[in-house]
Amino acid sequence: MQHSIPSEAFSRVAPSYDRDFGSPDIVPALRRRVLQLIQQHAPTGSRLLEIGAGTGEDAKELYELGYSVIATDISPGMLERARKKLGGIPVQVQELSAEEVPRKFPPDSFDVLFSNFGALNCIADLPGLLPQLAALLAPGVIMVVCLLGKYPFWEMTAAGARLRFRTALRRLSRGAVLAAVGDRKVPVWYYSLSAVRAACRGWGKVIDVAGLNIVSPPPGSQTFARRFSGIAGLLDRLDRRIEGFPFLSTLGDHLVVVMRRTNPE
Repeated sequence: MQHSIPSEAFSRVAPSYDRDFGSPDIVPALRRRVLQLIQQHAPTGSRLLEIGAGTGEDAKELYELGYSVIATDISPGMLERARKKLGGIPVQVQELSAEEVPRKFPPDSFDVLFSNFGALNCIADLPGLLPQLAALLAPGVIMVVCLLGKYPFWEMTAAGARLRFRTALRRLSRGAVLAAVGDRKVPVWYYSLSAVRAACRGWGKVIDVAGLNIVSPPPGSQTFARRFSGIAGLLDRLDRRIEGFPFLSTLGDHLVVVMRRTNPE
């Protein structure tokens, strides 16, 4: 398996990404949960910038929910799919990396910054980037990021039970970890909730947290979900009850963090 930069790797998988990204029963439910958090904290009509928009699935749903959306991504292949999916509706699509976004737009341009399903895990210094992104927000409004969790209970337990200890502990690395994207590998970094909180100092604070797939099978565990659908359903209902609990939320395969800008400087 070859190493690759994220834009190239995701362009290669773009044609089949919507079909191949996890279980069709799991992913839409996760997507709805993340978008619900946006709805809870940002009114309809808010100006929203999405970073790592992929094929445009979230941008389409957010527009249908009433948000004014600009969708950005670094992958030309993903953006090609997004433009086809979003054709005919007024959602802007721009090829920009997360690092380029703060230089592209003036301060106070948006009411919501949003990134889903680990797109920001491809950033080597996310804590350093978050304050730059916050400058694009009007005071009092929010940033919602869904990150790959650093302490995924399901992955660690499942891999440990198979004696695959390197896999079980891989997200604990302080440096980059190579992750498979199709037939390529790209570097990703895993950030803890405490690292995100620390990055908010001086400009904002964390106001909501949710862990996704804490005890239920994540998108990559389709075999378990198919073979034991009844158990998977029970675990999913348990997840919904515990997703916001302190500490337990940090054990999710994905961690959703809602931050509010409190400092206008």
